[in-house]
Amino acid sequence: MGGLVSGSTIGNFNNNSKRYAEITTVGTGAGFYQGYVRLVGGTGQVKTIHLLFSDGTVNTTETSGGTDTAALTDSSSGVVYKTPDIEHLNTNISESRLVSSADTANLPIAFRYTGSGTVKCYMFGQGNGNSLQIGSADVRFVKFSAS
Repeated sequence: MGGLVSGSTIGNFNNNSKRYAEITTVGTGAGFYQGYVRLVGGTGQVKTIHLLFSDGTVNTTETSGGTDTAALTDSSSGVVYKTPDIEHLNTNISESRLVSSADTANLPIAFRYTGSGTVKCYMFGQGNGNSLQIGSADVRFVKFSAS
């Protein structure tokens, strides 16, 4: 599951205002999920990026003026898997800053999910200016059954 999602669908990131943005659904139900995420730069610099996979409610409110949406932790309700900031993944993105010419290439991700809900992929970040967007996010996952 997943797909290629444009930055305009994902939405804006404002200056120093951290938030989660929903990218797409990766699957439903228990299993071992394996796939990749690829982020491409867009209209400006989006920074402090990490990815989140959740079957719960995630606050995706767009904020401004340095008003942050709190980052979730591994132990937050509904969190299935949270990546480190993308600078710590196998990528050439320094300081987790996705600039207009940047491309993370395929970031391999795998996690086990034991619930029965729908798992969605979210991106956490903040703009280095107002109304900034990434170019696109390509999210592709397969689910293997788990017993």
